Amino acid sequence: MRSLNVSDDRDTVEAAIESHACEVVGPDLIDATWLASAMMMDGGSMPAGRTLAHILTDMGYQQIERRRLWIKRNRKDHYIWFRGGAHTDETAIATVREFHDSSRDNDFLEPPF
Repeated sequence: MRSLNVSDDRDTVEAAIESHACEVVGPDLIDATWLASAMMMDGGSMPAGRTLAHILTDMGYQQIERRRLWIKRNRKDHYIWFRGGAHTDETAIATVREFHDSSRDNDFLEPPF
């Protein structure tokens, strides 16, 4: 049960992390771009910009050094957040790249035409 003093935006983010857990969305690593896309496909929305940054910072996450990572396969910048005890910049980047470079997880991102 969630605390009553948690903002609606933070509650939305926590619920999204739980419901869309995968290799790049979880308690130690969050690909915010991937999570927002997953939420949008489910008909929901995520807090954006500074609001999301404040929430993730309050939850103990930090951004990778360059803030974003270009993923060639889907031609987007991905904003990556991680917890310092579990990942470093290099391991977070490697995990996200490996996830997005694998064809099994991204078949729906490439149009058939």
